[in-house]
Amino acid sequence: MNISDLLKKYDIATPRCGAFCGDGWVPLIESLIVDLIALGWDKRLAQVKEKLGSLRFYVDDFQLSQATQEAIHLRIQEAEDRSCFLCETCGEPGKLQGNYWLKTGCAKCSGIKEKTEKDVNHEKQ
Repeated sequence: MNISDLLKKYDIATPRCGAFCGDGWVPLIESLIVDLIALGWDKRLAQVKEKLGSLRFYVDDFQLSQATQEAIHLRIQEAEDRSCFLCETCGEPGKLQGNYWLKTGCAKCSGIKEKTEKDVNHEKQ
């Protein structure tokens, strides 16, 4: 399932600023959506994206009570923080990587070769 399919599943209109992220974060976002709806979110979504290697999930909440807004923003922050440890591509455990261009990925999807004992021995020579 991709982000567009997920939004359709929960009858959430396409955000005015778009919804773009890798499929690996879709389960994280689905859990977030379920929790936000339970908190009273009215499904008004402004944007979903990756920024600086982590998830950004922006809602239009100006019509909600202050208490509801605070609960929603706390839950969104939890999901955004969690995204820094999940590969955006496949959803496996990952880490934030890069110097200038940041992405969160696992070793496989990031193209990072796991060192073998042979590699380590070769480096020592």
